[in-house]
Amino acid sequence: MMKPIFNIVVIFCLFYHGRIHAQLESFREDSTFGTVSFRSITDGVKVFVDTIYIGTIPIENIVVTEGTHLVRYIHPDSMNWLYPAVVETVVINSREHIDKKVDFSHRCVVRSEPYGACVQYRDSIIGTTPLILSVTSKNYLIKLSKNGFKDEIIPLSISGGEFSVKLEPVEGSEVSQASFLATKEQLGFSSSVYIATGSAVLSGATAAYFKIRADRFYEDYRRTNSGATLDKVRRLDTLSGISLAATEISLFILSYYLLSQ
Repeated sequence: MMKPIFNIVVIFCLFYHGRIHAQLESFREDSTFGTVSFRSITDGVKVFVDTIYIGTIPIENIVVTEGTHLVRYIHPDSMNWLYPAVVETVVINSREHIDKKVDFSHRCVVRSEPYGACVQYRDSIIGTTPLILSVTSKNYLIKLSKNGFKDEIIPLSISGGEFSVKLEPVEGSEVSQASFLATKEQLGFSSSVYIATGSAVLSGATAAYFKIRADRFYEDYRRTNSGATLDKVRRLDTLSGISLAATEISLFILSYYLLSQ
């Protein structure tokens, strides 16, 4: 009695297992999913697929529906402007596996003194200073050139950063002579400004000093009614007035120099 029942149970299980297997095969054939793996030379990169955060690199075999998806990679040091986010479009087909590798280009800021130098990479002119560049290779050499100045060739670091270059004028050029004349004029202008400023400060302090002493002697005169003390008050008031006039003249000269430039 038990044997026929056992046989029926075995047949039922085999039949049911066959149905399940057939359903799984049908699901695989009709599947609308694919898988993606994300890698990078930088660990800890955050990955967003269609604004959904899925984890940090390395990521293996993430199931994604077929179709077009927007993938965004965020560098671990996302607060540093030298590491901008990388955004790309990924197309997933049914039952397809894709391996994605992201590399971050590093930004370099190139400045020159004077500014406006032409920046050349290989045979192409890519802009003028100040300039922001994305460096993707270790051997990244640029040339800075400007009329009247010597050319400068500088290597940029793949790690990014700021690079400042002081251009040297060509000897005997108009730029060099103009720079020399400008330097002399600037020195003369600076000296005049310093002298006028110092005179204004000194004469102003002198005027205040004489005025304070005159006020003190005037208080003594009011108590003693002394003619000699009154003479001192008048003399100190006169000196204070002369110093105040010198202060106004110095301020006028200082204003003239500042406005003339």
